[in-house]
Amino acid sequence: MPTSERHADPRAELLRGDAWEAARDSVARALDRSLDPAVELARLGQLLRTAYADVGENLAQHTTLQVVEQDGQPVVTLSALPAQEESEHLVHVREQLAAALPQVEVAALLREVDAFTGFSLAFTHVADGQPAAADLPLSICAGCWPRRATWG
Repeated sequence: MPTSERHADPRAELLRGDAWEAARDSVARALDRSLDPAVELARLGQLLRTAYADVGENLAQHTTLQVVEQDGQPVVTLSALPAQEESEHLVHVREQLAAALPQVEVAALLREVDAFTGFSLAFTHVADGQPAAADLPLSICAGCWPRRATWG
């Protein structure tokens, strides 16, 4: 199975040592950044101060977001937003999507996913590490299916 880019360590792709030193100036120029940390910290500090001032100015206009005091400490509270009616376009898109999706049996889908990922091999018996069932993948897929509603 190929390495996942989504779940890989991004630091693994960083340049190191001489390769970084050779590329450092051109990377800084391409990103319009200074090599001087003091300059970068001052720029980021100014961005933070500006954002903080913007929030302070706009906070009074927002009724759902408030800063209240609890036990002498400021606490941010966020009220629930009122529900919005679904637009006709959303209903139409939802209907189109439902019509385009194939009808599949979820248990069969789990078996198919297991066939090309082998996820069921990660499961072992709690007592001795040996599978108690003759067909462990089938048992795992059968056990996963009823619990589908509790998974996030």
